[in-house]
Amino acid sequence: MLIVDDDDWVRFSSRRLIEGMRRTVLEAVEGVDALAVYRKHAAEIAFVLLDLRMPRMDGAEALRELVRLDPDVRVILSGGTPISNATTYMTCFWDRKRPESGNAASLRERQGNPGRHRT
Repeated sequence: MLIVDDDDWVRFSSRRLIEGMRRTVLEAVEGVDALAVYRKHAAEIAFVLLDLRMPRMDGAEALRELVRLDPDVRVILSGGTPISNATTYMTCFWDRKRPESGNAASLRERQGNPGRHRT
C-alpha cells in the first residue's frame, strides 16, 4: 500500500493500522513524491490511499498522473473534501475506465444511497 498525505498524523496512524494487518506500507508526503514512489515500486503496491488536498501536486493531479502510469491503479481517495468534490475528481476516470458500471451521473446518484451496492 502507498499512503499519500501531507499530514504526518494521517500517515502515521494509517501506517500503524495497515502494518498491524501485516502489510507493507510505503509513504509519500505529496503527489510528486507519490509518483516517484509508484514508479519505483508499482509491482509491490496493491492500492494507493490518496489525500485530495496537498501542496505542490494535489490529489486530483496525482490521480491523473497515476492513471497515466498505470491505467489499472487502485486508488482510495481521502481527506477533508466533501464527497461531491471527490466525485468531480473521479468523473473523467469513471466514464473512461468503468463504462459497464454507468457514467459519472449515475455515480453521483448512487453516492446519496449508502444501502445500494457500489461497483
